[in-house]
Amino acid sequence: MPDGDIVHSQLSRLYQQPYRMLCEGKLDRNECAWYVKNAFLQNIKKDYGVAVKHAKRMGEMLRQAMQNAAKNSSVNWASLSMEIDRQVRQSEVKHYVKELLRRAGKGLLHEFRYNQRVDTSNLPVAIVERLFQEAYKSNFEQRIPLASNHHAGVDSVTVTERVEAIRPDMFAEISKWAKKATTDEDVKNLRRSSREKVKEIDLKEFPVLDDIVDRTAVAENLLPKDMQSHLLQLYQTYVSEWDAVQSQIAVGILNKRSDQQVSDRCWVVAQQG
Repeated sequence: MPDGDIVHSQLSRLYQQPYRMLCEGKLDRNECAWYVKNAFLQNIKKDYGVAVKHAKRMGEMLRQAMQNAAKNSSVNWASLSMEIDRQVRQSEVKHYVKELLRRAGKGLLHEFRYNQRVDTSNLPVAIVERLFQEAYKSNFEQRIPLASNHHAGVDSVTVTERVEAIRPDMFAEISKWAKKATTDEDVKNLRRSSREKVKEIDLKEFPVLDDIVDRTAVAENLLPKDMQSHLLQLYQTYVSEWDAVQSQIAVGILNKRSDQQVSDRCWVVAQQG
């Protein structure tokens, strides 16, 4: 089995393609982040919709407690910590999501206790944002094994550097998603931000295109310059439309592959019987 198949096996299949892209290094930082965002957004929509409501409620509780503390000049930190534990226990989410919710709440509480945070105005959003950050690290960053070699023979230091390079882009997007999710108390309407403008093609690198532009311009009764602009616009439109549907196509293919694997296993069991 190739190294790539071994070292990224801890990742869920949502993240395996982004992981391979990071290892191969063929795309720039923004492009890599674009694909990781797509995987994480699907992850959020699958597993964290209900958790957003609990995170918002926890943030409202902390906001009220901090505002009361400002009036009374005292905070019962132990009591607040126990209240976070109580809310997490009562939350109707999966066990591993409970743990991420606890980390989010206790992390912000720690920052308040040691004067690392003073703004109490948007604590519901802050808890949701921290929940998403913890989910991203838990599902992607922390599941990339500390192996000497990764997919495509890339060393661990290089993979770590590339993961760290996209983190600011990921956290900036997570911040936007947290605001929207807190307002909606839902994740179904979350979308990735618009992709950066597609790099324009340098036609000097493709002299064969000159002939295509010239012949098409004659057929369309346009100037070559106008035909060139039109073709580039068609290309950019194609890229944008592909971005909009690729995740749905990918999910469909993966589901079909999973169904086929189940069918194959059933056939093998039947033959053995």
